[in-house]
Amino acid sequence: MKRHIIMDALKSLVNPFTTLYPRKPYVPQEGFRGAAEYNPDKCVGCGACSQVCPTGAITYEDMEKYRRLKVDYGLCSFCGRCEEVCPWGAIHLTSKYELAVYDKSEAETNIDIPLLECAHCGRPFIPKPQMEASLQKVEETLRKYGIGKEELAKLIHICPTCSFTVDEMPERRMFMRRLR
Repeated sequence: MKRHIIMDALKSLVNPFTTLYPRKPYVPQEGFRGAAEYNPDKCVGCGACSQVCPTGAITYEDMEKYRRLKVDYGLCSFCGRCEEVCPWGAIHLTSKYELAVYDKSEAETNIDIPLLECAHCGRPFIPKPQMEASLQKVEETLRKYGIGKEELAKLIHICPTCSFTVDEMPERRMFMRRLR
């Protein structure tokens, strides 16, 4: 037998070969990918995280007045794709690894994001924070063309179903001509 194997075996008789977990806490190494943490103040409900989640741990469902983003840590593989694609920086992987729970519902996180209602028919169609964040991003471009935020908001607070009604067409046509 090799000498170092015998030496390691003898050392482990006197001192434990691993840390004395849980009495002595384990400190993860730098770059360890643990549970994802969601900042509900930054999340706009765009659903980009759920689109790229390979295990289906992140899902969303549109309720009557809000969109519910659900994260199931029991399914999560901690791959980090959600953190990479979040355009708003609302997701951050932590070094938390002790995720065992007695009740399955404790392994889930829900974030409720209010939905914006269509100005024409009243149906909810897009998360309100997503619309506000998008408006903020295009505001600079609008200033360039001399178009006010209120004018744009009036045209885009309409769901896709109502966006093609006859009475909306002239306003939209005039708006698009100004952008050319």
